[in-house]
Amino acid sequence: MTQWAREMFDDVTMKAKPEEIGRGRHNRQKQAETGRTVRNRQRHTEKSEAVRDGQKKQKQTETHRKDRRIQRHTEKSKQAETRRKVRNRQRHTEKSEAGRDRQKKTETGRDRQIRQNR
Repeated sequence: MTQWAREMFDDVTMKAKPEEIGRGRHNRQKQAETGRTVRNRQRHTEKSEAVRDGQKKQKQTETHRKDRRIQRHTEKSKQAETRRKVRNRQRHTEKSEAGRDRQKKTETGRDRQIRQNR
């Protein structure tokens, strides 16, 4: 029980203390008001707890999203790396084939020159 509640309510009956009941106001009205304040306080705490839970869930979803983004990024970078490797391998084979073809052409040209000189 908080300090405020100890001051406002009687410990045994949990009703408002007589000195706390305002002058000129009826006892029941004051009790109803205190009950209303208790209900309002309870509703407020429930709302704040719900908000806290919502924030926790939001944080969890944000971290999940972040993890997914990181995972997606790593997957994409791996794919890009494999694409680069394949492209480089292809370019290398094309270059080597072109060099081989050039070599063949020069050899045939040389062969032709040798044939003509005979």
